[in-house]
Amino acid sequence: MKLGLQWSGMLVVLLIVGSCSKADHSDAGSGDAGATSGTDPSFSLPETVSFNQHIRPILSDSCFACHGPDVDNQLSPFRLDTEEASRTNLAKEGDPPRYGIVPGKPEESLLIERVTHEDVAIRMPPVSGNKKAITAEQAALLRKWIADGAKYEKHWAFVAPEKPAVPTVANASWAQNDVDRFVLAKLETMQIAPSPEADKETLIRRVSMDLTGLPPSPAEIDAFVTDESDVAYEALVDRVMQSAHYGERMAIDWLDSARYADTNAVHVDLERSSWPWRDWVIRAFNENMPYDQFITEQIAGDLLPDATVEQKIATAFNRNHGINNEGGTIPEEFLVEYAVDRVSTMGSAMMGLTLACARCHDHKFDPITQDDFFSLFSFFNNIPEKGLESQNEFQALAYKPFIYVYTDEQKKTKETLDGILAEFDSLKRKKGPDVPKLPGDEKAVAWEALTLKKVHSDKAKMATIVKVKTQKGLKRNIRDTTVLIEDTKRIHFRQGVGKDAALDFTFKAPATPFNVIRVEALIAAGRPGRNEQIRDPETILSGVEVSLVTGKKTQRLEVVTGHSTLGASGESIVAALDDDKASVWNWGAGAMDHHFFLVLKEPVTAVKGELVVRLHYRGEQIRAKFYNDFIFYAGNNQHGYAAPIALIPAKQRLGWHKDALLINGWNAKRQTKLRFRDVAQARSQDGTLKKTATRCMVMEEKKDITPTYVLDRGAYDAPLEERPRERETPSVFPPMPEDAPKNRLGLAQWLVSKENPLTSRVAVNRFWQQIFEHGIVKTSEDFGLQSELPSHPGLLDYLAVDFQENGWDVKRLMKMMVMSATYRQSSQLRPDLQELDPDNRLLAQASRYRFPAEVIRDNALAASGLLNDTIGGPSVRPYQPAGLWREKTMRASASTGTYVRDEGDKLYRRGMYTFWKQAVPPPQMELFDAPSRENCTIKRRTTITPLQALMLMNDETYLELSRELATRLFKEVEGAWEDQLSKRIETGLRLTTGRKPSTEELGTWIQFSEENLKRFSESPENAKSFLSYGEKPRDESLPELELAALTYTMSAVFNLDETITRD
Repeated sequence: MKLGLQWSGMLVVLLIVGSCSKADHSDAGSGDAGATSGTDPSFSLPETVSFNQHIRPILSDSCFACHGPDVDNQLSPFRLDTEEASRTNLAKEGDPPRYGIVPGKPEESLLIERVTHEDVAIRMPPVSGNKKAITAEQAALLRKWIADGAKYEKHWAFVAPEKPAVPTVANASWAQNDVDRFVLAKLETMQIAPSPEADKETLIRRVSMDLTGLPPSPAEIDAFVTDESDVAYEALVDRVMQSAHYGERMAIDWLDSARYADTNAVHVDLERSSWPWRDWVIRAFNENMPYDQFITEQIAGDLLPDATVEQKIATAFNRNHGINNEGGTIPEEFLVEYAVDRVSTMGSAMMGLTLACARCHDHKFDPITQDDFFSLFSFFNNIPEKGLESQNEFQALAYKPFIYVYTDEQKKTKETLDGILAEFDSLKRKKGPDVPKLPGDEKAVAWEALTLKKVHSDKAKMATIVKVKTQKGLKRNIRDTTVLIEDTKRIHFRQGVGKDAALDFTFKAPATPFNVIRVEALIAAGRPGRNEQIRDPETILSGVEVSLVTGKKTQRLEVVTGHSTLGASGESIVAALDDDKASVWNWGAGAMDHHFFLVLKEPVTAVKGELVVRLHYRGEQIRAKFYNDFIFYAGNNQHGYAAPIALIPAKQRLGWHKDALLINGWNAKRQTKLRFRDVAQARSQDGTLKKTATRCMVMEEKKDITPTYVLDRGAYDAPLEERPRERETPSVFPPMPEDAPKNRLGLAQWLVSKENPLTSRVAVNRFWQQIFEHGIVKTSEDFGLQSELPSHPGLLDYLAVDFQENGWDVKRLMKMMVMSATYRQSSQLRPDLQELDPDNRLLAQASRYRFPAEVIRDNALAASGLLNDTIGGPSVRPYQPAGLWREKTMRASASTGTYVRDEGDKLYRRGMYTFWKQAVPPPQMELFDAPSRENCTIKRRTTITPLQALMLMNDETYLELSRELATRLFKEVEGAWEDQLSKRIETGLRLTTGRKPSTEELGTWIQFSEENLKRFSESPENAKSFLSYGEKPRDESLPELELAALTYTMSAVFNLDETITRD
């Protein structure tokens, strides 16, 4: 087999600081009595002791927790975090002066006395604490530093980078670009040679997997291997970076940083529709959006001038945090938690700082005060959101503020509707004498609202009527069969009616004569039984009857015609008035509030008893297709129906009545072809479109800035009113530009300014980490005082400044990295580096490490031929063990209470599209160390567990993919088992690992496959069962035993170290 590390690798953490030149210093001695004994014989003091390189790490690890920047936690006046504080006289009044550090005099410095004291009760740090003891080597460094003047330096990461000169190297022919010159310069000082270039099979797989997460095809491998031109490698890199899958691979790490998931976390963990933001990230990388724009739009895209939908979607970055909907939650508490999360995530993802450590007190290590934290907090706590949200599953998809995201087809419809509404709005805005005057009460009818006595359905049970005074008084726990009457007039249904049902409305007879009945049909949002999920009503009437009941006598009142404020012709209403059930009137079309008038043949003058209006329905009017509210009126109209709305008194007219009259007036002047029905339907269809569109949570500013105060110990209910905070950046950094707005947009501009020392460094370090396993600064999540020093500080600053100078061009940066000879080196094991550089910090060879979880899955999908490479769209639910969601979900009926897997091609989408439930991350991903994404994750850990191998062997996904890979091999390599087995195995290995096997390897695999065939031949029932996994049926035309044997072989191939490893 190919040489390499064990199948999952072992993560070794070791910082290579670099060689130190020898020097003789009399004050160094052979060690310090109180410091940890056993000085390393190979240790020698450097000629120059650097505060940043040598001293700060010691003080940060062992001293700053008690003698650092956190004022509240300082146990004595003795501070070591600043030069001025370290020189303070610590003696009590009247005593001889004592100083923590006396420059040039280590023997008089309290620091040296305490860290080397023989008495463990006096020695620092205390042995009872959790801080690292000072070693003899560290004590020697402290002595020499003080002897040399104890010069402090500002933390390297807090000083804006300057582009250093590119080093000159002896082996100039090896270097492909400036990256190599920085790397080689350090290797040459240590007399270490770089590794040779990897073979072409390894290179094309490395580039393809690093930049797209997908393997190259055998044809692509062959083309690259046989291309002997000087530009073959660069052409490969350019082609891969133009792939639409480039953005997918680049997005994975950012999704971790941005805590992207498909649920709201916390409590019920309901589904949310955040995937439009994930797709925005993919597009941003594919379109090579400049990184400064990438940052700006996510922090403050909504505040950009004339912000587009895309720019607003970008701000979902700030809303990816968990959202609480647990009953009993204190809203104010979680409003604080949401803003804290945004500050913390921005700090980690964009600045490489642990800002959240300053929430309750000043940062223990970094010069970030609690005041600084709440100044940043004030940028993010001005959102019109709720601290406690609804458990309604539809609302949970996107809590306000949100934006509608339309498909391409929906966008076309939306444009048409917006055109109609815009034209009407322009009519409404017109001023002057030409504007039509609305009719007064010249033709108004004195309408009497009818009092309902009962409702009866011949198909559905109607409960007792409940009368309430106002809408606010409506009970939320009333059964769905209840009919509510508001103020005895407005009828509200809690249910629909049965199929082909008839509803009888029985009213107290009008007090005055009447010749028309007016029915006001209302779509009233926000009432019980009515929410945003309602669909367009299609209330189809097949018959209308009106009767007057006096005692036992029933008199049918003939309805001769009808009229609608929607503009329908009288004939269309009359069609529903006969006894023919086939002739109907769809009076609910458009889901609009409107009135219709039932005109009686003869006026009713002697009014007694009860008035009954029967409505016959065709089809099944379920609640979602039924008008919620009705008001019935009786009146005596002597003015005709040419202008039905004019029959309504001016004081009773609603807004839409006035709109309809205005359009009619403009129609009379022939100034528009719009009809009110067009406008009403456009409004209705726009509402329906919004109900079917995807909603994505975004940022939005309140009009008035929310006051911000420092919270005592970070507690939501303990604002310190004597410590108000304004929108400012941490004082340790340069301030915001004077002309920058004091909002998130100004904050974003500050983040990407040249004066900001962190953003560009952090960015290039993360991109470096993506393809070299570790960042130049290994602690990529923390560039503060607890960070590890950069392995190549000059290279880091060179790349950071070059990145800015070249328009924050991510593709250019990535190309520079992968074009380097450093990147192209072989990962072949080198004994000379195993002990010297086990973590490959010197970059004398290529790093070898396990692929991310998503890429492991994608590689198997691609090899099997089942990969559905659709880009973007809603997340999918592939195979996963049953019952996992139920175990960790409070409500089984919730949208994420029970896992219902998808079917068909959705099962074979790329891993990054797997539905991510924060309480239960996808097990395939979690087993290979994907985070829960409840919080910002900058670098995934790497673990080795037996479950990983067991999952690859036994998970339904991989069993199905193994069978489909074997099926593919049978079809692509036709012939008898004994004739084509070696060719099939060779092809399978190329599809999964990207290389051809050696003769010895191939012989081993053939023997293994023959043994598999023998075992299955002895137990044919096992072969049948083994081939049954997965939704996709197996190809029955292929020999069952042979297919099972090759499937088992391919399952083993999927478990190979090199299959899941980046070589």
